[in-house]
Amino acid sequence: MSAPNSSAPESRASVRFLSASTGVLVALLAAGAFALSFDALKQLADKNGVSPGLTWVWPLVLDGAIVAFSLSALRASLHCEPVAYPMALVVIATSTSVVFNVAHAPSGLLAHTMAAVPPVFLFLSFELLMRQLRGQVERRAVILSLESLAEEAKRAEGTRAQLSKQIEALKEERKAIKSERAATKSATIQELLDEANRSKQEKIRARRAQVAELVERNLSVSEISTQLEVSPKTIRRDLEALGIAA
Repeated sequence: MSAPNSSAPESRASVRFLSASTGVLVALLAAGAFALSFDALKQLADKNGVSPGLTWVWPLVLDGAIVAFSLSALRASLHCEPVAYPMALVVIATSTSVVFNVAHAPSGLLAHTMAAVPPVFLFLSFELLMRQLRGQVERRAVILSLESLAEEAKRAEGTRAQLSKQIEALKEERKAIKSERAATKSATIQELLDEANRSKQEKIRARRAQVAELVERNLSVSEISTQLEVSPKTIRRDLEALGIAA
């Protein structure tokens, strides 16, 4: 399991070295094509009446337009904007450079072909360089997106942990409230029972007082039972509790 992990940094380093080497070579190719086309166009400008002090401007404008339009196309592509217009300008600038390079060359197919190569290769090499740059930018954007997602995941995990703690605290609080309610309910029921018991005892004491009074008036058990509207058995129990013989 350790071999793939140890070779991963070496693979990434190799990829970076290859990308950097390719980028440098493509840039050198573009610079060489630009230099050849620049020289041919400068000579053409010199032969066709352009001021000697400004002959360098003509190839710079023409071949520089290829570079500028290619950069504009790269920017549009990275921003997900339409690239048809800047690419059309790149093709127009390249075609124009080819025409003027061929016009400067001596007669003959070989000479015309050689004259057309620098601007065409400038276009192709610069487009290849732009593709590599775009790929690196897109990969970097993906890496940044993944890092951002990782940070969001960490924050979400932290939030989830906090919410879990809050939920547990709320559960404990709810349990405590339920226990408190149960205790309160039990206490209330006990209070009601005690109150009912006290009321019952008061009634019993009041009835027994009446029983004692009626006994003093020489009323029988049946008469007392009828008058107080209770059973004779209850009257006898009251008399027993009062210590009076029935």
